[in-house]
Amino acid sequence: NGPIEDDVQARVKATSHNINYVFHKPLFAHSILKSIEEILQVKNRQNFKVLILDDDQDFCGFVSEILKDAGMDVMAIYD
Repeated sequence: NGPIEDDVQARVKATSHNINYVFHKPLFAHSILKSIEEILQVKNRQNFKVLILDDDQDFCGFVSEILKDAGMDVMAIYD
């Protein structure tokens, strides 16, 4: 059970809940920005719902504001 298997299992579970992106720490800004770029190319972004889970309140706020400005429904949990 290495990280790759864990990632595959997490993606399968997420897909079953209509979740398209799952990120694990350590997380690099490039990974987030690349995914945001892909999402921004979708014309109807109002149907996107994003849940951000991280213990860093500043990080949650930063990503939340970017996605909200792009027209997505965002909820951040940092506790």
